[in-house]
Amino acid sequence: IVDYITQNVVITCVLTTQSQFQAGLMVDWYQNGTLVDTSGNIQISTMNLNATTTESILTITSLVVDNAGMYYCAAQIIALLNSEEAVSDVITIDVTGPPAPIVTISPVGPIVDYITQNVVITCVLTTQSQFQAGLMVDWYQNGTLVDTSGNIQISTMNLNATTTESILTITSLVVENAGTYHCVSYIIALLNSEDTTSDVITVNVTGPPAPMVTIDPVDPITEYITQDVTITCLFTTLTQFQDKLSVNWYQNGIIVDTSGNIQISRMDLSATTTESILAITSLIPNNTGMYHCVAQILDVLNSEETMSDVINLQVIGPPTPVVRIDSENPITDYITQDVSITCLVTTLDIFQDALNVDWYQDGTMIGTNGNIQISTMNLNTTTTESILTITSLVVDNAGMYHCVAQIIALINSEETMSNVIT
Repeated sequence: IVDYITQNVVITCVLTTQSQFQAGLMVDWYQNGTLVDTSGNIQISTMNLNATTTESILTITSLVVDNAGMYYCAAQIIALLNSEEAVSDVITIDVTGPPAPIVTISPVGPIVDYITQNVVITCVLTTQSQFQAGLMVDWYQNGTLVDTSGNIQISTMNLNATTTESILTITSLVVENAGTYHCVSYIIALLNSEDTTSDVITVNVTGPPAPMVTIDPVDPITEYITQDVTITCLFTTLTQFQDKLSVNWYQNGIIVDTSGNIQISRMDLSATTTESILAITSLIPNNTGMYHCVAQILDVLNSEETMSDVINLQVIGPPTPVVRIDSENPITDYITQDVSITCLVTTLDIFQDALNVDWYQDGTMIGTNGNIQISTMNLNTTTTESILTITSLVVDNAGMYHCVAQIIALINSEETMSNVIT
């Protein structure tokens, strides 16, 4: 008989004699040639099955190592003359430790996960129900017993009478969690079982994934000085890394200076999408350049940087005004009469306030002086009227007149000259 420690073993001797001698039948049990000691975990019971047959049962409850050995029974009839002793065959009992548990581990392949993520590895252990209470599980990282004082927790529970589950949970992965993991299971008893080692799982810890970046607009921007320009970058990343997203803007390869007319704002549009807006207010020549944004997730392991496409911003001066004189040409009038010449100038509404109109007589700039008055007013958001009025003509007022319009800004427009009135 080969049986596991803590198991029960029963050996039976059946004795046959003549009925008149059954009352004097005596049975003894021996272990390794010595009378069995029934003060421990061995009990012997004897009963008559019928007038000629007697059964003697040796029961060992919860096998221990000392129960190993050779067992037999000896029978004799006690009378005025005793019978010879009859000895049974010998039964050998071998006591072994519990069977090694069966262990499976999941997942079965390597685990590659981002830093700060959670990882779960499960060992499922199967053993006989009578040994489940003595089942032990140890976890190892790189061949060393796992340290559960940090971000690793181990929980073990029985799923049923023969199946136990042990779960190793790594919360918020750090670089030090990288390595090989396996579990070892064994049964603790008077004789321990052999160890059973699971397959090995490799955990690789990587930095966060690089964000995805798009920029708007995608085409070059050409805009007049003093105007406003907005460039938008959209970043997409995993939810758990959004609060670690770092965004920088560059002009001509240098981080943008926000101490002047450039402002940068940022907001989360959803759990995975972030918007960063670069706003330039009242463009100046220095705003001309190449713009792009760069995103990176900053953590214990940083992600790779992701650079957007480059947007070319060209700041130009105002458009040249359109100028015409709205009067008859030539003008012939008597001395002492009054003459008016009207200059109409058209430009974009955004530059109307910066519009300058000058008048010339025979190539020399003139202003309000003597009998000449000049008045300028806006007729609407894009048209300006400048009127030169000569009151009470004199001989010196004869000549060729024209107006010149220009937008005065950090970058001036080209001058536009009207037609000449004589």
